[in-house]
Amino acid sequence: MIELMTVIGIIAIVSAIAIPSLIGWMPKQRLGNGARDLLSAFEFTRLTAVKRPTAIVGIAFDYTTDSYSITVDGQPVRSGTMPAGVDLQEPASVDERLVNPIVFMNQGLLIDSGGLPNGGKLVISSGNLAPKRIYAD
Repeated sequence: MIELMTVIGIIAIVSAIAIPSLIGWMPKQRLGNGARDLLSAFEFTRLTAVKRPTAIVGIAFDYTTDSYSITVDGQPVRSGTMPAGVDLQEPASVDERLVNPIVFMNQGLLIDSGGLPNGGKLVISSGNLAPKRIYAD
């Protein structure tokens, strides 16, 4: 019985040390997952535009619901939302903002509504962590 109580005591001490670090690690992990998800969505949209040169392939962002939607010729093909606790934000500077929706031409370049090459960035944040910027060009 004494051995069992000793093992339980050791497990309690290790848990007391490990749990705060795990709690601090979770927002960083969510922010990283959100950034990877957006980069994956950009790459999927770009590759779809290259594979289907006659189609209009775009990705639109909804900053109120922290979500995105990828369309081919106006038909949705894929959508996603940011992980819980991660906010999708427009950059404050007008010069850095992406046109919404973003359209890719068949060479994989971003273009604006006038057909000119375009670029910009998205910002995602989670709690007190420094925001991550995802560049699209």
